[in-house]
Amino acid sequence: MRFAHFLACWAINALRASSFTLEDNEDVVAPVAPVGDAKAETPAVEVAAPSVKEVIRVLKALAKRVDVRNRKEDAIFEEFGHYCLKGSTSLEKSLKESQVELPQLQLQLTESDRKRQALLEEMKVQENDEA
Repeated sequence: MRFAHFLACWAINALRASSFTLEDNEDVVAPVAPVGDAKAETPAVEVAAPSVKEVIRVLKALAKRVDVRNRKEDAIFEEFGHYCLKGSTSLEKSLKESQVELPQLQLQLTESDRKRQALLEEMKVQENDEA
């Protein structure tokens, strides 16, 4: 994108620096020969070439569009960078919290396993008493 902007600016400066001195009402006519015609000496169609001012106007409009697009891309890139930074920070925070919670969860697991074993033993004792 930046190369297109450079190219448009270069073309505008080159046209400004050129020695063309066309007036507003002058039209440049370029002869065009029909395709496949052996006699290219007589033009069959005449096409008016755009004036230098028109070319400069078009190139300025192109440079403006490229500049707007570059600004949008830069904004999107900054948002993406912020998102990545925010995401990595939140992941690190979550990892630290889970490392703190892990020993607590392991203790709860062992306690609940002990309670389960105790309840199973009570069930076996009650079944033996009933029988």
